[in-house]
Amino acid sequence: MKLFYLFFIISTNLFGAEFENYLKVHNDQFIKYQKDIDADFKAYKKVYDEALSEYKSEIGKKWATTELSTNTKWVEYSNNYGAKKVVDYQKMKIYLSVIAKNRKEGEQKIGNLFDELYEYDVNKGFLNDKLEQKISKKLDKGRNILSSNEKLISDMMTKDEQKNLKNTIIAPMLKEVNFNENLIYTMELHIPKDRLLNKEKLYISQVSLVAKRFKLNSELIFAIIKNESSFNPLAKSYVPAFGLMQIVPQTGGVDAYENIYGMKKLLSGEFLFDPNNNILIGSSYLDVLMSKQLKGIKNQKSKLYCAIASYNGGSTRVASAFGFSKIKDAFFEINKMSDDEIYKKLIKDLPSNETKKYLFKVRQSMEEYEKLIKSGVLAT
Repeated sequence: MKLFYLFFIISTNLFGAEFENYLKVHNDQFIKYQKDIDADFKAYKKVYDEALSEYKSEIGKKWATTELSTNTKWVEYSNNYGAKKVVDYQKMKIYLSVIAKNRKEGEQKIGNLFDELYEYDVNKGFLNDKLEQKISKKLDKGRNILSSNEKLISDMMTKDEQKNLKNTIIAPMLKEVNFNENLIYTMELHIPKDRLLNKEKLYISQVSLVAKRFKLNSELIFAIIKNESSFNPLAKSYVPAFGLMQIVPQTGGVDAYENIYGMKKLLSGEFLFDPNNNILIGSSYLDVLMSKQLKGIKNQKSKLYCAIASYNGGSTRVASAFGFSKIKDAFFEINKMSDDEIYKKLIKDLPSNETKKYLFKVRQSMEEYEKLIKSGVLAT
């Protein structure tokens, strides 16, 4: 019996030492991998900034305003920077600009530009993106074709509406600007605002799928997309953040990917510009917020409001609204309040006006999408 206890003590001590060593090795591997992700993103950001600086310099030689793609606006310049296409999904407007000798030539060029834009899909828009081309070249990396064939504007209007819109492109309606001895002609076209619904309908299937997977409300996902990108499929902001739900690769993208696949990965812009990938990753990140970071909040509506604010500004800002530096320390205070009190508290005390407005707008959008879904217009 004594021998048994002696063996038990020795084996336990050995196992304890091995287990501690195991934890140390795997923790070291985790730290190294995290450093690798941070280093990779830092290297990418350096290249991104260099490419962006070159791109802006090239634009500035021919255009008075250096206009770039944003989260709600897609911008493309022609190969020689002699023409520019802009689709503003938030304002539902198209701006077509060309350098031309006179108004008549400007009218013809803009008409051709409109026809070209009408045929554009997400893949073509991505492949012709001059900034992305420069980044790929600097990284010595090939460019893959996106799997999405979603159109940029033609899925929002019929052929007849396209013809009617093109007929409004006439020489007297062109705005003329003289810059660097070049005449620049611009035409502003209006897409009826209710046509955005046709864009929203494209995502019903994927939104429904991921909503069920992560136990989220479909109206929440739709509302986040609307307020992040206005359904611009090639949405991009300087952070950089990519796609419909504006995923930041280094932070939300890593956490969301790990939540699905159990491992960390730095996602590329190529991956995130695919609408299905983007909605999956964005919804997974909402799940990370709801089921992990904010797990200690008991009231589901209170948790929802905190998650929306965290999606925009991070959970640290949410914590600071309650007087804490870490969100977990704020749970006790949050759980003493009703969901209505939580909403009012966040709108009043969040340290960022942007996040306050974001929470207000997303909540408002959720109510609109709830009605559309219940009525069957956006049946999921």
